[in-house]
Amino acid sequence: MTGDFAPLPREAEMLHRPFNANVPLWDDEPAYALASRMARRNGVRSLQSFAGDHKLPKNGIVDGHRNTEIAAFAGTETARLDAVTFRCDDDERVRLNGEVLHRDDWSYASLRVCPACLKGDLERQDSRVDFLPHIRSWWNVVRISVCPLHGVALVESDPADPSMRIDHESLDVRYAAGSQCDLAMTAPTHVDDVRAEAYLLGRLGFMPRVASTILDGLPLWNAIRVMDRIGAVAAAGVRGFTSFGGEVGEREALVAGYEVFAEGRESFFRFLDDLVASADIQQGKWGPRVVYGRIYEWLSHDTRSDAYNPIRELVREHAMENVPLGPEDILFGRPVGERRVYTLWHASKAMGVVPSAARRILRALGHLDETSEGKQNWQIALKSSVIEKVSGELRDAITLNQARDRLALPRVPMAALCDAGLLKPFLHLSTGVKEHVFRVRDLDDFVGGLLSDAPELHDAGDLCDVVLAGKRAQTSTVEIVSALIDGRLHCAGDLKGAAGMMRILVDLECVKELRDTGGAADEGRSVEAARETLGLTWEVIGKLIRLGHLDVTSANTGLRNRSRMLIAPETLAEFSRTYVTATEIAAERRTHVRTLVQSLRRQGIEPAIGKDEVGQYFYRRADLLKRSPVA
Repeated sequence: MTGDFAPLPREAEMLHRPFNANVPLWDDEPAYALASRMARRNGVRSLQSFAGDHKLPKNGIVDGHRNTEIAAFAGTETARLDAVTFRCDDDERVRLNGEVLHRDDWSYASLRVCPACLKGDLERQDSRVDFLPHIRSWWNVVRISVCPLHGVALVESDPADPSMRIDHESLDVRYAAGSQCDLAMTAPTHVDDVRAEAYLLGRLGFMPRVASTILDGLPLWNAIRVMDRIGAVAAAGVRGFTSFGGEVGEREALVAGYEVFAEGRESFFRFLDDLVASADIQQGKWGPRVVYGRIYEWLSHDTRSDAYNPIRELVREHAMENVPLGPEDILFGRPVGERRVYTLWHASKAMGVVPSAARRILRALGHLDETSEGKQNWQIALKSSVIEKVSGELRDAITLNQARDRLALPRVPMAALCDAGLLKPFLHLSTGVKEHVFRVRDLDDFVGGLLSDAPELHDAGDLCDVVLAGKRAQTSTVEIVSALIDGRLHCAGDLKGAAGMMRILVDLECVKELRDTGGAADEGRSVEAARETLGLTWEVIGKLIRLGHLDVTSANTGLRNRSRMLIAPETLAEFSRTYVTATEIAAERRTHVRTLVQSLRRQGIEPAIGKDEVGQYFYRRADLLKRSPVA
């Protein structure tokens, strides 16, 4: 070493010469404080005089570079002092036990004292009271203003004269706080939340270590600054800061910052979620600076240190998943790449509709709640997964008139099928859309289900389509389609070259017989009666029967003694006792079915029979009684 730390001529002779008049040792006292106590014990009035007498540089002792000599004087091991003495290095860093602080985080001149700690020293009574009180190493850490061991505020000035700050020259350990005031007798100011200070002392080795997954990944001096900057925002909003002119106190920021990271990623993202929810967005101008305020400005512009990259990556991840950013927007110097969050305006563009229509559709599908009604288009944010799903669901959406054209139905039969619930739109008027919305795939499935496996015919011959059959048999298209769904009537042929429901050919005589003998045998109930009792459509009850959820029997009835499907009363009663439709629950709760289904799923209640199976949600009443107020 050179300069102040160069070896002195007599140093080798002094290293192993413990003082005859020594002092009790402590496990948290730095070398310079131990030297001060030994100096007073041996009649030397100050550390400066002690250093001069022994040809040691005072600054070298204070900066932790003369631990070997001090340990020799005290009759202890150098490693013991190295473990509790901060070492100030030429790179503006202060080190202890593998942890690194910035030079600004440690100050020999800035001394804060814990009255409870001093009182504990005096109560030890295993040596002369004059030399028991001692300075703790962490009292010189600038950001620690509370003792986490006792939960009291540290004192930094003479209570009798607040203008007189405590320093190492005025603090006489024989009196605990100089000849004018005994700090050990000072009434302490109690502090409840000391988790931030406990975390810092744990990392420095003075307390049991407390894990914080995000902060633990940073050098200690960087972790302190992260708690300070982000804590200021947590305490005072996105423009909060603690530097000169700031409205947030340093300890207030430190405590709030530790709270943000106390549960690691979970609590940090919860804090960022709150910033997004409270963001003051004007005229749709979203952006990370608006949402995250000084946090983003600091990480993006004020500091370029790579030590903060883990925090940058977390903020970037959160922003991409929660803030409406375009693919070309820049986030911490890199383009976003893909849009993961849409405003309602962007969503309408992706869906191919105007914003007002997008709002109605998303509300009908349960992706928007009542609170969205008063929000502007740019205030509503939706995840890309939602928009992709809705866009997929609407890729072949058509209007009522387009659906009628595709089915090749006249206006009256089309309306009758819709009113009877046999032909269900993808989005019904009751959901808030301006008109029924149909999908091509649903219409094709509907027609395909009615055709079943009927043979393909090139000519209708004596057969009739469902509309013509209704006219000639003096019945309705609805009755014919209902009979096709529940199996009372079978499709006789698939007319090649015809469109929509004109492909479906039926036997006119069978239709007339159905008209004349529509009742079921006395041994049970007809499918039509069961459908009306349950309040279901023909499509739904037909699928329930095919999937085995409703047991049916058969009986020969009618003039031609044809087989008919029947549902026994006890079977119907058992089904009603076991299941309830989402439509019934939604009507009782006065909500939409899609909103209800999402709510029940959050409670852990899944449909017993899915909509994808039968066209409607069914829940077990027993499941609802366990977790839901709906019986």
